[in-house]
Amino acid sequence: LLNLQNRGSIPYALFDKNSSNCSRVVANTILQSTDTKDVINRLNFNKLFTPSTVGNVKVAASNGIVYEVTGTQIKHFTSTPLKENISNTCLTKIAVPSGNSLIFIDTSKISYIKGEGAYSEVFCVNDIKHMVSRNLKNFEDTLCNNSPFLRVHKSYIVNFNFVVAYNKSDGGFLELENKKQIPISSDKITLILDKIQLIKR
Repeated sequence: LLNLQNRGSIPYALFDKNSSNCSRVVANTILQSTDTKDVINRLNFNKLFTPSTVGNVKVAASNGIVYEVTGTQIKHFTSTPLKENISNTCLTKIAVPSGNSLIFIDTSKISYIKGEGAYSEVFCVNDIKHMVSRNLKNFEDTLCNNSPFLRVHKSYIVNFNFVVAYNKSDGGFLELENKKQIPISSDKITLILDKIQLIKR
């Protein structure tokens, strides 16, 4: 940190390695206080992408427990870095793990997500697809709160900005702009209709 201070004015930027930001400050602070090789390696990796301040703290938590302090109240931190990122209205992208990398996805370009066990396939516009090492429940918890996203089936989350039709036949399905048909669960019909402003007869 003294080295940073001695540099004087430092530009604020996300991906410029010669600049800094909140996430990098947290990462550098933790790096100076640990000799755990795994934590050091993971934080040095995170610094390349600056995914989130919360994510860096969770990486360094030796027992896996992170505490949240609000005023004089101390409690367990029960959220996730991804959820914290989504809740920030200034962010339009999410950083999600894929293999040994973090990929950045513009949430407005996600048309739907298909769950595949412990993994999820994220389908975006222009036929771009990402295989992500997070299950569908993780995306449901982070994307489906006061947003155009809704889990409409045990295997699907849909961005309603891309829905063009609701068809009642064959158990019901949603048609997207790209003609893709997404099956829906019968117990989700009310929630689905709540997402759409119906024109009454």
